[in-house]
Amino acid sequence: MKRSDFCCEFGLYLIAVKTPYSLVQKTGDYMSTVKIGSDERPLGEADAQWINQQINRRRDDGEDVCVIVRINEPGVDVTLATPSCGGGGGGGRKANDQESAVLSLWTDRGMNQTDFNGGSLVAFLSQLDRLL
Repeated sequence: MKRSDFCCEFGLYLIAVKTPYSLVQKTGDYMSTVKIGSDERPLGEADAQWINQQINRRRDDGEDVCVIVRINEPGVDVTLATPSCGGGGGGGRKANDQESAVLSLWTDRGMNQTDFNGGSLVAFLSQLDRLL
């Protein structure tokens, strides 16, 4: 993910708004993904085994683990990234109430810390389902 792909910084993690919600709502083109390093999957295919394998393998290889979660669902269009993914830019729009709840959950699960673990990401994704 390039710095230019992000439009706003929110604390220690990043959010970006890629597509205006009204356009997404009209087309019905929703897609949410999890990207760990260079491997990406739709949210529904990112199970606990895959998540832990990806994170542990990278840490075992001495790599900083970058996790990017793109959420593009009705009422929510944000991109979240762990601190090791790099910086962000300015601008953007204010998060709506549903997006704010997602951002709070990201922080509550410790995903804005460099020492997050696979269990934290699994917990975030499990609880995310209840918010969407």
